[in-house]
Amino acid sequence: MEQPGLHVGTELIEPFEDALPVEWTPKERLNIPEKDLAVHTHMLGKSGVGKSWLMKHMLAQEIQKNAEEDGGGFCLIDPDGEVFDFALRCVAQYPELRRRIRIIDTSREDYFVGLNYLEYDPEVMSPAMQAEMVIAGLRKAFGGEDEVETPRMDRIFRIALIPLILESFTFAEFEKFVAVDPTFRNAVLTKLEAEKRIARPVVSAWRGWFDKMRPWEKTNINESTSNWVSSR
Repeated sequence: MEQPGLHVGTELIEPFEDALPVEWTPKERLNIPEKDLAVHTHMLGKSGVGKSWLMKHMLAQEIQKNAEEDGGGFCLIDPDGEVFDFALRCVAQYPELRRRIRIIDTSREDYFVGLNYLEYDPEVMSPAMQAEMVIAGLRKAFGGEDEVETPRMDRIFRIALIPLILESFTFAEFEKFVAVDPTFRNAVLTKLEAEKRIARPVVSAWRGWFDKMRPWEKTNINESTSNWVSSR
């Protein structure tokens, strides 16, 4: 019985050796179940066996599904451009999809693509987990492990990112949030407290720990963290 999902091929029954002419008989369609599409898939094979064709076949199905069922969309990263051109031709068949296309061409210099590392979806993960992923991602992409390895600096990053994530801010507000002057920080924390959207330990860390530091300590932390963030 055929499973629902993404069609990737058809299983064939091998003919008898003495059968002439030699013909392969289709047996069953082979599909990748929907739940398995959420994980990585490797396509292995020597040149010319059809890896690119299979990828295009799968992509065409995803495009059709998005057009007919208002699917969740997909992201295509294509360094060579061959599959990208094919995808555009497929999408052109569905006018209703054209407004949903977002093309990112990193080779162009006349515009920049915005990327907010703090963009937050509460249905996917908690603010604390998002903060951990942001820090880990920045370390991996840009290096700079030494600057955030000390317990104090590590803590500052975590307790600063959580409120910024909750308020849908960007790294542009980071320096102002960790500033010696607590005006902006207190306004954000007070709002989140009133809305009961922030954990008390995060608020206590700022008001009971950071605010009690000596001014020169706050200045050093502000400069170190802000320099690290702005260089990214």
